[in-house]
Amino acid sequence: PPATSTTASTNARVTLAPLMLRSAPAMEAEPILVIPHGAVVTLTREGAENGYVTVDYGGVRGWAYADLLG
Repeated sequence: PPATSTTASTNARVTLAPLMLRSAPAMEAEPILVIPHGAVVTLTREGAENGYVTVDYGGVRGWAYADLLG
């Protein structure tokens, strides 16, 4: 399917499933919000740990599980 993103940023990623934005790179970390399937997030490149990466979703920053980003 065609990309719905209007950004040409190489840091843009699309969620492959509903994805929890977390406060830290761990399953036990406090969830901030749920990013819906097909949403565009931006990699902030601030960190990568335990399979999680730092992302910005609509101005909210947190940790997302990298395997669910396409």
